[in-house]
Amino acid sequence: MIKNIWAAFLIMAVLLPMFLFLNPFAWGMRRAPEYVPSVRLETVLEQMRLEISQEEQIQIDTYNNTANLWYLRDCENKKLDSLENLNIELSEIKNEAFIEEKIKKFEPLIQKEIECKCYDSLVFSYSVHKEAKADTKDSDTLEYDFQKESEPRKVVIGFKIRKQ
Repeated sequence: MIKNIWAAFLIMAVLLPMFLFLNPFAWGMRRAPEYVPSVRLETVLEQMRLEISQEEQIQIDTYNNTANLWYLRDCENKKLDSLENLNIELSEIKNEAFIEEKIKKFEPLIQKEIECKCYDSLVFSYSVHKEAKADTKDSDTLEYDFQKESEPRKVVIGFKIRKQ
């Protein structure tokens, strides 16, 4: 009888810590850290989106940035080996010159509103999609060139934030 109680106690002593510390629901269900822009930066990005949306529909995302707690603490304590870039991703666009003009217009405002000084550069990335254009050499046949023209082209524009 005492051996059964002792065996049950040992099994519980092993299984209880495993259940508490190795529980997949406690570790796997947590939200991954993501970059949350400040309210002022969010308003500037929204102004940029609204101004661009007058000509074409676009989405602006800032989710692909290093924003975990350890990166920010190391930055405050000046223990980082290298600084990350602040990435702003725009959805697929058609008028590249118009977007570049708006990026150059809003870039100083965005730099001013970045509260965290832990980023090296401000990087805008978007893909340019050009629609297939029909060749109307003959009125009977239409030829389409779908090779490289129909594939989106990735464009990255960067601005240095920190001065050495």
